[in-house]
Amino acid sequence: MEPTVPNGAFGIGWMGAYWWREPQVGDIVMIRLAGDHVLFLKRVLAQPGELVEFRHGELWVNGQPRPEPYVRWKWDWNSAPLRLGPDEYLVMGDRRDMPRSSHTGGVVRRDRIAGKLLWWFGTAHG
Repeated sequence: MEPTVPNGAFGIGWMGAYWWREPQVGDIVMIRLAGDHVLFLKRVLAQPGELVEFRHGELWVNGQPRPEPYVRWKWDWNSAPLRLGPDEYLVMGDRRDMPRSSHTGGVVRRDRIAGKLLWWFGTAHG
């Protein structure tokens, strides 16, 4: 997933980051999507109960645009409004012009969020 965490980067995550608190917007989280031993890294864009949609590639939450300064490449697409359930988070990669990165993730249940990326280093590609 580029550029949230560049290919070849090294990072440290904490599996206990959410034992006492919930994931926050902007956190880069580790998600169990393909079984319990495979983790994906995605950014939290919205929290439970929020109304989310994309208008021309821009994220809108509860009827207001949400700034995303970390997104460098956007794709002009729209989505219908979606209200997140009480245990659901919207997560995506930062490179929205790559369908593999941008649209994998989506809405995930809280029990699939395994931890938080605390620190990483590496160089971004492109």
